Amino acid sequence: GNVQLTTNFTIIQFGKEVSIKEIHSRGESTSFLTVNGDIYSTGKNELGQLGIGNKTESIMTPKQISKEYCQGPFSKVRRGESHMMALKSNGDLCACGSNYYYQVYGRNEDEVDVSELQPVITGIESKIIDIQAGEFSSYVLHENGELLGYGTGWDGQLGIGTLVQKSKFKKIDIPT
Repeated sequence: GNVQLTTNFTIIQFGKEVSIKEIHSRGESTSFLTVNGDIYSTGKNELGQLGIGNKTESIMTPKQISKEYCQGPFSKVRRGESHMMALKSNGDLCACGSNYYYQVYGRNEDEVDVSELQPVITGIESKIIDIQAGEFSSYVLHENGELLGYGTGWDGQLGIGTLVQKSKFKKIDIPT
């Protein structure tokens, strides 16, 4: 498509009236969380990182994510370079996009790129209360205080005490 540069603010059209609670943008993709717990995404999507159910090159206007496997409402959305994490209001975690460095699932999966939000099971029984996405890594904080990191850690960003290219779920110990 044509790229148009502008120095003016533009109103983003959602196709219906929505109230936005949170905006998260990373790399070339952006997600909008509504006050009703819906997620809309726009931008680059070649790895399925928008969560709209396909892997098209780019989406130019916000589109509501697919809810076939992960129903909302959602309370948080975070974007990595090529993946998205979404925390449901009940504390369940969902993710989509590139899983090349295990940043979506925290474990190796046959399908590397996932175009719809999928449930993520961390193996900890405690409710998830916060999430964060790094460039190619993900972080999950549980209600019981357990903090997990997974994905790429080649510069030590996972905080697990070692440099790794791909890591499954690892507990991060914060010194006291």
